[in-house]
Amino acid sequence: MSPFKTLSRSTIATLTAILLLAAGLRFYEIDQRGLFAYDEGWFLLEAKTLYDTIDYTWQKATGQDPGVPLRDYLKERGTVPVTTFKPGHTVLILVGYLIVGVSDLASLGVSALTGTLTVLLVYGFSSRAFGRKAGLLAALVLAISPFHIGYSRAGYAQANGLFFISLGLYLWYAHIQDGSSRWRLLLAGIATGYGFTCHFNLFLMPPLFLFFHLLCSWSSTLMDRARSTALFGVGMALPPTLFELPAHILRFAGLLPEGQWTYVEQFLYRGSLAGNLRFSLDGAHALLDKLVYSEGVVVCAALLLAAIGIAANYRSISREQVIVSLLFIAPALPWSIPSIGLPPLYRTFAVLSLPVAILAGYGLSQVAVWVPNRRVVAAVAAILLVTGWFQVRELLPVRSSYRKATDVWLEYMEQNSGKLSFLPN
Repeated sequence: MSPFKTLSRSTIATLTAILLLAAGLRFYEIDQRGLFAYDEGWFLLEAKTLYDTIDYTWQKATGQDPGVPLRDYLKERGTVPVTTFKPGHTVLILVGYLIVGVSDLASLGVSALTGTLTVLLVYGFSSRAFGRKAGLLAALVLAISPFHIGYSRAGYAQANGLFFISLGLYLWYAHIQDGSSRWRLLLAGIATGYGFTCHFNLFLMPPLFLFFHLLCSWSSTLMDRARSTALFGVGMALPPTLFELPAHILRFAGLLPEGQWTYVEQFLYRGSLAGNLRFSLDGAHALLDKLVYSEGVVVCAALLLAAIGIAANYRSISREQVIVSLLFIAPALPWSIPSIGLPPLYRTFAVLSLPVAILAGYGLSQVAVWVPNRRVVAAVAAILLVTGWFQVRELLPVRSSYRKATDVWLEYMEQNSGKLSFLPN
């Protein structure tokens, strides 16, 4: 049964409070946060290139004369070569531009929105897998997770990618549980595929979903299993294909800039770097440090309780529950062991914020099983809130000074007759 049906008033009130908390922590003065990383600014500029292209096309279609060719029109507005194009992420920023105008808020606001909605999806999935108490506690863990809040307040692709992966997970698990219409399975594939187009580091999720889908549908006939897996895979392939086809058509027509790679070509190039990989535990060490110092001792203890709960109830826990518990942990292994000699990037571990919340929610819900008292559950939630606030409080006031630095730089250039030019020529 859907976790969003037949909700009691207390559940509705609790879930609403958690969502308001999640939104508050993600949207708090988001318009004043600014940009901190090169990638955040570059994604904005890539989306602005698309925005200006649409504006130019609209002017031509409505009989207005921009006065210059498209290339010059874009160059005048500070376009950039789309070299690190993450199409799913860039399109979402473009939508933000169309709603709020060309500003940082277009990117940061979208991340805050998808980050908040991910909390709702984690509640939905965890409720289906482990019960409503576990769902509410998992949603609370993610709502106050510094790791997830950090990306939900940034212009990176991680919050958007995780939202679509979570949507795919929820729709897929609902299909597995209910045996519902295959349209839901197709939509789950589309959501998962779109998550991959937001960033490369989610590339393991589509094949993992397909593998676990085969395991969960093993009792079906061979033909049914083949049909459902094919439908799931087709859904995953649709978003990348819809982004790739226009690029190849433009290349065939000679309109794609020379040397411009498509998203899949960029990904395959990253794959060619695999020859430089070497064994290292730097990633695993960085991951454990991040988990302890970012999420806090209470969440780590909840994960331990989850492991104890799963071990104690292994006879009653379904195969599907075990599989989905492993679904998001598996991607951590490749990022934890191989290295190409660079410092580990926490962005590669962003997907782990989902299983941490889901399993921690399940672990905390076991306290209610072992000590069946409502006050105990309330006390657990209160402790989680207090410790979570201490983890998050230093994150919210952080502000970038890039605008002031840019003003100083431009003033210096003007005083010294400097010239600002854009590439490519």
